[in-house]
Amino acid sequence: MKVLHIVCAKVWGGGEQYVFDLATSLKKQNIDSIIDIKNTGKMDAAEAAQVFKSVGKVIPTTLYKLNGLMAFSHLKKVIQEEGIDIINVHSGKMALLSILLKKSLHIPVVLFKHSATKGKSDSYHKWLITQLDAIICISNLVYNLQKASLEISQQHKLHLIYNGILPERLNENPNEILPLPNLDNPFYIGYAGRLAKNKGIDLLVKSINHLKTKYPQIHLLLAGMPDKKYDRELMKLIHAKQLESHVTFLGLVNNMGNFYKNLQIFVLPSQVKEGFGLVLCEAMYSKIYTITTNSGAQSEIITDKVDGRILDPFNKTTLANEIEFAINHPEEINHIKEQAHLTVMAKFTNDKTANNLISVYKKILAK
Repeated sequence: MKVLHIVCAKVWGGGEQYVFDLATSLKKQNIDSIIDIKNTGKMDAAEAAQVFKSVGKVIPTTLYKLNGLMAFSHLKKVIQEEGIDIINVHSGKMALLSILLKKSLHIPVVLFKHSATKGKSDSYHKWLITQLDAIICISNLVYNLQKASLEISQQHKLHLIYNGILPERLNENPNEILPLPNLDNPFYIGYAGRLAKNKGIDLLVKSINHLKTKYPQIHLLLAGMPDKKYDRELMKLIHAKQLESHVTFLGLVNNMGNFYKNLQIFVLPSQVKEGFGLVLCEAMYSKIYTITTNSGAQSEIITDKVDGRILDPFNKTTLANEIEFAINHPEEINHIKEQAHLTVMAKFTNDKTANNLISVYKKILAK
């Protein structure tokens, strides 16, 4: 079986990395992936093809710049030359194009819903849904948001398949050195993801400020692509609180295993509805004490006080209090860290995601 993944993003992010991780797991099940991507901020498509050539064939494209006819011709040629069996589209923006390809080549289309946004119910989107063969929702939150907008006759197309981590991608790489500060006995607290305003990183910074005098060893490590405007706001806040010696911006980290191995606590302070929260699973797998908000699907991953913490309400004070508890009670949180690892291995691995997705593929192709 061959699957065409259409990834259409302006920058390389977690969703795009997830597609490649999924392709890795599909490969183990003898499912070949052809991945059509736009040039990205982290690496261009030519570099991506080199890095991921063992996972699947990566085809450089410029879908954002092509008009509809040119994009259609480009992808139709890819499908015919590669012998594609299923189109897996990871962006709603490309759904119409995928449906046109389906009608032309009689190939089923599967749409992945990665974001926790309410489905649209206007006549155009209702028609789009009737043309899709399946809609994969990465959490119950996403599933319920989509179901609310669908006609009863179309709800059978929804499938709940949780995201999952690729454990081997979290292995440490001794040849890659993180630019960590030269500190004696630091207590590292980490965040990984987009450095955007709705991620609540300013609350995390303010919590560090609240604790820095009593616990001078605490240090915040921020890994991810910065938002230029918000980056300036963060730097202004850090300067105003005199936190320059307590915060390090690592930028994009290629080997996340090296990042997590240095942490004592991981925090996802998101203020926006998270469709899933793959970084939570990565931290939990790495046996890091994990703290997050109740803003989205996080409660589907973490059971509070069992394998992590979900703070509600979440603010600089409640977060600071939880960090202080972790600093002072290392033995009490050890069992939570161990349980977190077990939770991820039982429920949130990419192999499980791939197996569930293959079942959907087979049902579609058997029709």
